[in-house]
Amino acid sequence: MIDSLLESWRLVQLLSLDGFLAGLALAIAAPWVGTLLILRRMPFLGLAIPQLAGAGTALAWFAFPLVFPATFASPDVHDHPPTTFLLVGSTIAIVVGLLILAMMGRGGRATSSQAAIVFLIALAVAEIAWVTGPYPEMAESLARRGRLLTVLAPGRDIVIAASALAWILAISFRRPLWLSAFDRDLTRLKGSRPGTWLMITLLLSGGLAAACVPEIGPEAVLALLLIPPAVLNRASPSLAAYAPLSSLAGVIGTAAAFHVSFARDWPLNPTLILCLLAASLSVSALAAVTARVRRGIQRASIARRIQASGASSS
Repeated sequence: MIDSLLESWRLVQLLSLDGFLAGLALAIAAPWVGTLLILRRMPFLGLAIPQLAGAGTALAWFAFPLVFPATFASPDVHDHPPTTFLLVGSTIAIVVGLLILAMMGRGGRATSSQAAIVFLIALAVAEIAWVTGPYPEMAESLARRGRLLTVLAPGRDIVIAASALAWILAISFRRPLWLSAFDRDLTRLKGSRPGTWLMITLLLSGGLAAACVPEIGPEAVLALLLIPPAVLNRASPSLAAYAPLSSLAGVIGTAAAFHVSFARDWPLNPTLILCLLAASLSVSALAAVTARVRRGIQRASIARRIQASGASSS
């Protein structure tokens, strides 16, 4: 077991250290932000937003040689689009998708079915753009290996910076974000607008997806954004522990996915999904056991106090 861990770690260092570090950074921030979508009962937005970014990225790859024909000036020259071009594509797709959802919904709030429809449309657009575009080999390579394995140092820095910013903002504004998710009327009584905090939630999740999807792909972002917070929603012993436990499950699942992927030669994206599910269930079970033990200790302490008080009174 130890030898297998050491060997997989050696391979990660040799072949995909930048992707591993980017994945760990996102594994901290994405589940934390995902808890806000789960608390608002908007999990399908967690599906739609990363896939919108994925569609925008695919369309950016598709449009790049049309906008810059010199990139295909000869059969030997196939330049790839710069990171800025991909970020613009993913951002525009998210903004357009969210505007469509706002127009489809009532009072600016989209239903789960509407978000699911947008997710499916974005998925179809991304698939068609990859297959019919000038880079079909990218589609096959990314589907087979997963984009996390091909992250380079500039992409790593973008993912780490975006994850750190989203995480810091989510922590800094956690109280109004949570309050507006639970009780819109109380939010108004405290002088805040619930719609403002909903917009901040969408900006956090949308900005994180727009920055990270062009580098590591929509599947990894989607899995980290939804799986840990969805599994731990009912199992968390308290609201304060919900986001930290979700991030813990994300980090454990991501690290385990890299180990299993290299040790077993499995594709990373499906391995990440399975490992995140296993890690989330494990953290959920551990949290339940810990809460039960804590309640038992508290009951025993109360019983001892009652006994001591009865003995002193007699």
